[in-house]
Amino acid sequence: MIPATANFQTALASFLRGKIPYLIGIEGYSRVFGNISYLSGGVPGPLVKPLIALELETCNFNFPFSISGELSGYSLPAGISPSSVTKVEAVVFENHVGGDSATSMGYILVINGSNFATGGPGFTLGTVLADVVASPSGTYPDPTSFPFSTVNFSASLSANIIGTYDDQAFAGCALLVTYGNNQQVILLPANFTQTAGSSGYGTGTVGVSGESATAVYFSPWLITKGAIDDLDQTVQDLEGGADTTNLCFTVQDFQHLITADFPGFVFEGSQITLMGGLPGLNGIDFCTLWTGFIDSVASTNSNLEYYFSCLDTLTKLNQVIYQQADNGGITSGQNLRTLKMNPMDLLLDILQNQLTNPNGTVGLDPSLIDVATIEAYRDGPLAGLEFLFHLSQPPGALDFIKSQIMKPLGGWIFCNALGQISVAFFYPIAAASPLMTLGPGNWTSIPEAEQTDMVNTVEFQFDRDDADANASGNYDSDLVEEYQPSIAKYGIFGEHVIQADGLRSSFLGYFIATFVAWMTFFRYGFKNLKFDQYAAESFWSTMRLESGDVVYVTHPNIPDRTAGVMGITNKPFQVLDKKWNFNEGRVTLKMIDASYLAKFGFYEIAPNGEADYTAASSADQGKYLFMTSNGVYSNGNPGNVLG
Repeated sequence: MIPATANFQTALASFLRGKIPYLIGIEGYSRVFGNISYLSGGVPGPLVKPLIALELETCNFNFPFSISGELSGYSLPAGISPSSVTKVEAVVFENHVGGDSATSMGYILVINGSNFATGGPGFTLGTVLADVVASPSGTYPDPTSFPFSTVNFSASLSANIIGTYDDQAFAGCALLVTYGNNQQVILLPANFTQTAGSSGYGTGTVGVSGESATAVYFSPWLITKGAIDDLDQTVQDLEGGADTTNLCFTVQDFQHLITADFPGFVFEGSQITLMGGLPGLNGIDFCTLWTGFIDSVASTNSNLEYYFSCLDTLTKLNQVIYQQADNGGITSGQNLRTLKMNPMDLLLDILQNQLTNPNGTVGLDPSLIDVATIEAYRDGPLAGLEFLFHLSQPPGALDFIKSQIMKPLGGWIFCNALGQISVAFFYPIAAASPLMTLGPGNWTSIPEAEQTDMVNTVEFQFDRDDADANASGNYDSDLVEEYQPSIAKYGIFGEHVIQADGLRSSFLGYFIATFVAWMTFFRYGFKNLKFDQYAAESFWSTMRLESGDVVYVTHPNIPDRTAGVMGITNKPFQVLDKKWNFNEGRVTLKMIDASYLAKFGFYEIAPNGEADYTAASSADQGKYLFMTSNGVYSNGNPGNVLG
């Protein structure tokens, strides 16, 4: 599910229709494109680096600590006339690290001798940004007082600290300037001078902390209608992958300023972030909707606009990997490359160590890998599993991941909203907890009930003979599983073939083959209910759902063929495909019946030395698998099941 602040979630719950504000930021670029003329609450964090901050630190004492100083060096970028300034705001930045949770800060902000704002005492640390209107006299534009010569900023830290625990607070101030055609720029101070005698108590120290941010222009240049094209993510869950269409948007070339940026900035290959808000929501509460990389920038509309086309992170996997053999030569039939590890460790190895970046470094940016989810599957359902490959040629990274890692495990690889490469499976890490309950109020029309393609026969080919140059390359093990209840019901067959080069019978091969086959039957064996080609559009309230998420569906007008009645109640579905209609604020979700998850056990193999069921602790009884007689424990309790 797409992460969002509490304020965003509250606003989303009551939002049905209205203009959705969007911001598009490009890494390293000085402009943020939007479809709104003014943004309260500052530019969202992902679109601007941390502001210059003053560091306040206390240690080994229980006294207040204060610091004051002068920030200076605010100046308008070249080409912006002071007379075009229509509004100036002070953006107060503060954060708290360590120490006591009761720590609070107060501040006084003075610009050019005028007291603009005060906060606290009791101004709780931890908030990222706070806006303070900085034009009380209403004299702007005023070329005689702008650029500001100085900003005097005082901050005090009130801490409750015992022992040797450090407490740090960071505070600073930037100016958000509105000018011209409702454009905005953030100005940062170039210098900080500490006020004499304000060094505080104890061992408190003062210094400059944080990373300097370049100025960011906020430009409402997304065209008025149809600025952002629809975006489709299509999942092939049986084939291990997902495809996403390009994110495309159109921006006005206001006063040819974008054209003027081309000599000094390379757009292609730069990371891009699309953020969305809701009416009345502050900028700091905007939600990241999509992250990717610019592929092309084309001129359009008689060269008055630019059309950006962007790819998701999976495009970085279109390269050859494991080119070096075990003996140091080039991987080939005579020089094999051996890989032996847990399949999720193998996936991480590819993403972190085998991909080459344009600058020559190796491995994706860590922020583009959903390490937490991948490791959770490694340490959970897939713990103890090993794949063994003897590669006779370097594979393509994306195809190898799809066909040889995800497909044999009943999963798929996809990009989430943060641009991270993530995974989803037929089976969750823990008992599925539906993230939403969807009903008639979430759709613009009645979802049409469809059926999945039927799969009631799965053939698993594994134990590939590939250990040396003379190997045949054939599969020595061939397991065929048939779902007899489906065959008996329909009298027809639907087959799915999986060739798993790395799966070995000596490393749980038969178990994995049987397990994935039956999970496939549960999803596709009885022509399960699915919302697919004729899936109804839903309102924006569903926009946070992502591929792999599980939801409940309750609807009186959807037929339940299993029960033979009209209407379904709290029926679990797993999200597969997602289509964004950014301009209308609509989402189309394609989902598959996941009722089988209610039968799926999440018990673990008991460790050595575990007591018998009746002698085990209640916690262990609810966690581990124990031997049973006819599925019932000796005290009469039903046996724990794996699936």
